[in-house]
Amino acid sequence: MYSMITSFDTAAYNLDTLNSEPGSFKGFDVLVIDPTHIIMDMAVNFEMCEVALIFDQFKMMAGLDWASVGDNLTRELLVIAVENPKARDEMMKVRDAA
Repeated sequence: MYSMITSFDTAAYNLDTLNSEPGSFKGFDVLVIDPTHIIMDMAVNFEMCEVALIFDQFKMMAGLDWASVGDNLTRELLVIAVENPKARDEMMKVRDAA
């Protein structure tokens, strides 16, 4: 994700400074190299960050598949309860405040 954000920053910089340096023109960078980097970074994010699985979970929950909602809710609550005690403490504070 960091690489994709950096690619967007580089593309914006190259677009802003397209013809600012005397004797150089960044047209090839803007039209070919930067979009290629962005597409490749998006492909890596899709593959390695399991975007398809995240999208599928969202689709199932948005379609009110109650088994999927229960599965995701149970998984998230177990992660909070087991792996993140600070979040659990914050949840207890919210419950006490209510």
